[in-house]
Amino acid sequence: MSTTLRARTLLVIALLGANLLVFVLAAYSLHHSKALYEEQAETLTKNVVGSLDQSVSGSIRSIDLALHAIVDDLEQQLAKGKIDEASISASIARNQQRNPELEGLRIADASGLVFLGTGVDKAAAVSWADRDYFIYHRDNADRSMRFRKPRLGRVAKQYIVNFSRRFNTSDGRFAGVVSAPVALTYFAELLAQYELPPDTVLILRDADLGMVARFPAAPDRPVGQVGDTSVSAELRTLVESGVKSATYHTSKAADGRERTVSFRRLNNVPMIAIVGVSSDQYLSGWKAEVYKTAAMVAGILLLSVLLGTLLFRMLANSERDRKRLALSEENLRTIIETEPECVKLVDTEGRLVQMNPAGLGMIEACSLRQVAGLSVFDLVAPEDRQAFVEFHQRVINGQSGMLEFAIIGLNGARRTMESHAVPVQVGGEVAHLAVTRDITARKQSELELDAYRNHLELLVEARTAELNAAKDVAEAASRTKSTFLANMSHELRTPLNGITGMIRLARARMTDEKGRDQLDKAKFAADHLLSVINDILDISKIEADRLVLETTDFKLAPVFDSLVSLLGDKAQARGLELHTEIPPELFNQAFSGDPLRLGQVLINLAANAVKFTERGSITVRVIERESSRGAALLRFEVIDTGIGLGPEDKARIFSAFEQADSSMTRKYGGTGLGLAISKRLVGLMGGKIDVDSTPGLGSNFWFELSLPKSGRAVADEGSAAIEQPASQILRLHPGKRILLVEDEALNQEVARGMLEYVGLIVDVANDGEQAVQLARQKDYALILMDIQMPVMNGISSTRAILAESKNQQTPIIAMTANVFTEDKANCLAAGMNDYIAKPFHPDRLYQTLLKWLTAEKQPDKEASLAA
Repeated sequence: MSTTLRARTLLVIALLGANLLVFVLAAYSLHHSKALYEEQAETLTKNVVGSLDQSVSGSIRSIDLALHAIVDDLEQQLAKGKIDEASISASIARNQQRNPELEGLRIADASGLVFLGTGVDKAAAVSWADRDYFIYHRDNADRSMRFRKPRLGRVAKQYIVNFSRRFNTSDGRFAGVVSAPVALTYFAELLAQYELPPDTVLILRDADLGMVARFPAAPDRPVGQVGDTSVSAELRTLVESGVKSATYHTSKAADGRERTVSFRRLNNVPMIAIVGVSSDQYLSGWKAEVYKTAAMVAGILLLSVLLGTLLFRMLANSERDRKRLALSEENLRTIIETEPECVKLVDTEGRLVQMNPAGLGMIEACSLRQVAGLSVFDLVAPEDRQAFVEFHQRVINGQSGMLEFAIIGLNGARRTMESHAVPVQVGGEVAHLAVTRDITARKQSELELDAYRNHLELLVEARTAELNAAKDVAEAASRTKSTFLANMSHELRTPLNGITGMIRLARARMTDEKGRDQLDKAKFAADHLLSVINDILDISKIEADRLVLETTDFKLAPVFDSLVSLLGDKAQARGLELHTEIPPELFNQAFSGDPLRLGQVLINLAANAVKFTERGSITVRVIERESSRGAALLRFEVIDTGIGLGPEDKARIFSAFEQADSSMTRKYGGTGLGLAISKRLVGLMGGKIDVDSTPGLGSNFWFELSLPKSGRAVADEGSAAIEQPASQILRLHPGKRILLVEDEALNQEVARGMLEYVGLIVDVANDGEQAVQLARQKDYALILMDIQMPVMNGISSTRAILAESKNQQTPIIAMTANVFTEDKANCLAAGMNDYIAKPFHPDRLYQTLLKWLTAEKQPDKEASLAA
């Protein structure tokens, strides 16, 4: 066994062993965790059913004492020869006051006629003679309290349970019955007092399992009806066995839910208290652990696969390099001819010069003569062709590399290839030499492995305490991602600021029309790149939970006007009509929300409509679906007459990097992020988004938001023309000295050119430490401060300037490519007055300069950051 093969074998064994250990630990941990959640649910139900027993039994004891007191009063008065109705009524009133749960206290004589008590009308002649509890007391000398199942009371006119006692004459003969009905609503209110997890049910049933009270109520379902005896088979078996209390798990309770249930027979009354907790609720935390554990295990597995792949490739490269060094140029052709993988030589134009038999077999060619001089680009699948052309050009320019791509053979067979290429000198010219392997089977195996891994994730039931460390790793990875996003924002926006700034400066000095046109096109391309970067950062911020919505008062008209100003020219250039519709009742209504993000969603939808509509019109409108005093449900619609969508396209159109057809990326352009961002923004604003569309007839993209109404006045924007900020600076503040703190030479030149253009004198500091030194030497009207710089960053420099310098009251404006909310907050906390995001538009820069050059120096640095 060779050293390389031995290393590969050991690597495979180590990776498999590590992943198996992770799977076993995860399964054990999740199993143990589930048992803990189930134990907590059982404890909860036991505690609640015990508390319920105490509450109900206590009430019943109090009711029994009231009945006993009234019976004693009646028998004492009967012994004297006559019942004093006034005295008994007073006794009834006192006992009912002590027991507010009683619907009333009523007395019937030996014939069953109700003659005294709460709400009794003697003229109605209500009789209890046919009531089972009256018959029982009449025919049995039992003087204990009697419980009657729920029924509709003749006097109470509502469902009640009845508690009653017999009273006798002085010689022991039956004299009548005292009844204490309790409305079922009392028990329902008693059950409702418990604060329990959602979907928890509390039930009181009689000894025969008939429904007495239920919370939450379900009057429209059989299981919620008074007297209903529908219970789970487990409960019926336990009750019939005679046990006093028990806790059990049922997969199908009376309401169809899977629950953990505890029941107890009450002490003072033949009733059963039942508490059931839904497994969907008490296992929700465990299910979240399952998802997290699955994600962690998947991450570990993916990491091991990537590490193994990397090590395998390193071993393979090492082996290939060793062989190359050992072989002479004369033996190279023999090796190529017998090589089982494709070896090819391609000239600078992409034409095939040499290919070994293995490669000819892969492209389904009979001989080299058949394909000699053929462009290899024609063999690459259309979706990978551009990447292969770029890869080939890099090799010709002297770079080696590796690329995975798909090819389509001469007979139509499709294969996935992995090509390793290096530049070589052939006849005094650079050629592309590549060793390409068929990885179709490997790719299929990877797909099958992913499917198997996903299947295993569904079977994982527990997680282990040892994986807490893995959770820390995941949290660290999340922080790393956030740092990466901030750094990527800075590293992308900083050079882009220089590009766009240089284009503007060059255009201002360009007199040649063709040159100005070319610069305009370059500016358009740069703006498009900024749009793509903003889309990627937006979707990344949303996925990282770092996008924060603002809340401000606004009107709809400016939002629609901004949309028209951005897209009106594009629509007109394509021969399209762009209409906007705002109902009169909404035109002057102010709302509270985030108008910037609302406008972003509308612009995304409308821009898509312009892109995919070749003729006809586009209508952007808002409809008030519902309205109340404090809020309105608004439906925003973007209707076009474009290409439309099929049902299969609508299912994925709101996914990131998706379009209705992959070919559209070539035909129409775009990243496929606009709709994904729109869906997430609408979700963050508490709304919903969808599309109604018919292929060939157009689409209606719509979303609904509930927006609070604002009673505060909102000023209309830009109703009158004003002097341009640049002109005002040139007129009002010529010769004022500005300190520009910027470490990038290109951005220094851009910013300096813009500042000097409006008559300002500019001193430049290359880092924060130089800025502190200059601030201690000179007075400045304003300081523009970059954030990320060598030696000393902008935050530290600002604090030093404010602490000790000649410019402690000078406005300091952050000018940085860091655009996250916390970045702005950090600038404010450091004492800066305002914030400009790179790349910035000249108008935005001049507006901010004018604002702070015009304002007097304030000792209070509590200015808010610009949005």
